[in-house]
Amino acid sequence: MKLLIGCLHNLIDKRATGIGATTCELTSPRNSIIVVPTRALAYSKALSHSDSFYLGSPYGNIKSKINDEEIRIYLSSDIEFKKFLVVADSLPRLIKVIGDDVYKDFFIMIDEIDSFQSEVGYRPKMELSIEYFFRFKEGCLVSATLIDFSDPKVNALPRITIDYMVKVKKELNIFYGSRQTVKTVSELIKDYFLKRQYWTACKSDSNSKLLVAYNSVESIMEVIALLPLDLRSKCKVLCSEKSKEKTILDNIEYYDELMDNLLPCQINFITSAYFVGIDIDEAFCPLLVNDSKVQHSFLSLEKIKQIEGRCRVELESVFVLFSRARTDFHGTTKEVLLDRAADQVYSIKSMILSGNTDSLKGESLRYKVEPLIDYFNPQALCKLTSNDNIEVSHLAIDNELLKDKLLNVTYKTPQNFTLAMQYNYEINTVWVYEHLKSEQEMKIIYDYHIEKRQNIEKQKFDFIADLNSNRSNQELFEHTTSKTGNDSYTFYSTLSGSISDTDIATYLEHNFVGSTNTKKLHRITRSYKYFKSSTNSDWKSNIIKEFSIGSEYTPDEILAKIEQIQFDYGTFDDSIGRVTTKTKATQLLGEFLKIERLQKRGSSNQKVNLYKVVGENPMDFKVKNMPYTPWT
Repeated sequence: MKLLIGCLHNLIDKRATGIGATTCELTSPRNSIIVVPTRALAYSKALSHSDSFYLGSPYGNIKSKINDEEIRIYLSSDIEFKKFLVVADSLPRLIKVIGDDVYKDFFIMIDEIDSFQSEVGYRPKMELSIEYFFRFKEGCLVSATLIDFSDPKVNALPRITIDYMVKVKKELNIFYGSRQTVKTVSELIKDYFLKRQYWTACKSDSNSKLLVAYNSVESIMEVIALLPLDLRSKCKVLCSEKSKEKTILDNIEYYDELMDNLLPCQINFITSAYFVGIDIDEAFCPLLVNDSKVQHSFLSLEKIKQIEGRCRVELESVFVLFSRARTDFHGTTKEVLLDRAADQVYSIKSMILSGNTDSLKGESLRYKVEPLIDYFNPQALCKLTSNDNIEVSHLAIDNELLKDKLLNVTYKTPQNFTLAMQYNYEINTVWVYEHLKSEQEMKIIYDYHIEKRQNIEKQKFDFIADLNSNRSNQELFEHTTSKTGNDSYTFYSTLSGSISDTDIATYLEHNFVGSTNTKKLHRITRSYKYFKSSTNSDWKSNIIKEFSIGSEYTPDEILAKIEQIQFDYGTFDDSIGRVTTKTKATQLLGEFLKIERLQKRGSSNQKVNLYKVVGENPMDFKVKNMPYTPWT
């Protein structure tokens, strides 16, 4: 691994997991920034190297947000070589704190680069890491499971392949034949500990712990709910801390974390937060689950190799539960996507030029461009760089190609899946019986979801209680460790500049408590965004021009006007996206202006629905100070 110490800009194909690439960089005689996709990976590596610095959102023993001063204190410490372990989303902040000298004074390693390609679909800021990478004097992109890149700059990098050892093919046991994934997983777990009908291939791993990789916390909890009590007591769930609220069943919390690189229990469920990078220093039997009802649970060959590679003790066999993909995801090619991305870039640049706003920079340009990019979702293939350029998003293209391969090829048929795996594994096919849930089992699962709902509601009430008790912003921020608390705090922080805490608490009580999603909260925040924006902003100026108080409009007219505005200026907000229906257009107008629904008789005496604009401020915001925000 000394090879990694001397490289400039390179692409490192290390071929095998756990061979010490990150450790090599952490012990190298230079300042380093190691960028990783997950908090679990960054935190575990930082724990094992006492002179390093973890930078990411709160995790493990880190209970509060790391501030810029803490970074500066570490930079000025006596530690000779500074080592930052950074979650990708926090990289821009670190670079800003260090300053432009970072590009010559630090070596940058982006680890598990294939995870950046697979996760950019829901974490678009990850692409900034690649952009910053090319500004550094020295750096490398690393993975044990490299996949193809569409970015010509990445493809032009010298590729270093590390042949660590002669690989012996492991046995891959593929469970086929079941469509009831949750029930089947529960039966496989029971069989693992009781009968061993399906696990004859376990061999020397037969007495080890079971690790179930299933990228759906709710599905995991349904599996646990179907297990007998003695097996439930052996279960733990390792997932994102924000999903912790979903891991409670019969008042028992199943959430846990790795301790000293050891699995916490006999039956260990993991989600994608633990799929890459972390080390498990004991044997386990891996069961990897693909669920056709949970599309993001499908595992690529690269992810299967990564999960298997978490074990630092050599495994002999791997088990996979196959599900056939059911999707309307249409096939595509790299060439098609590159052409589409180029068209999107051209369209956005043209819209900016036509609006005489090509001189905008920084935040002003971002406010203008992001709605235009969002207009092309759910397949936006362009990005705004930190240098204010609009460019093709190559990671987004890679992500689309990955989905295409996964859903239209690998998981289309059992034969395709077998063909995809046989190069790396010795295949053994195991057919399982079709297991159907009984009425009692469906009731057990239903009861879990009721309990989950109650736990989530309690968190909403706890946040509202703290808000009504005039707790500090820092105390309110502590709720963000859960998804529900984070949703509550995000809503609060959006409105808190001008709306009283009492009114915000009332909005939460009326629009979040009892609701299964955040749609009502988004309606309020969009209304507030419009309310506080300048009358000269793109959307507000056009809404004022197109919809006058006292006038009446048909749903078709409302949609036509809204579509024209968003065609010219992009979407209003990413929480609603591109408006293409009369229902959504009318809803959005109702968030901007007070409207009343009327029915009148048309020329042929048929009933016609109309909407009359009767006023402004439909949410009746009462502000304590109102600085207008020119958000476009």
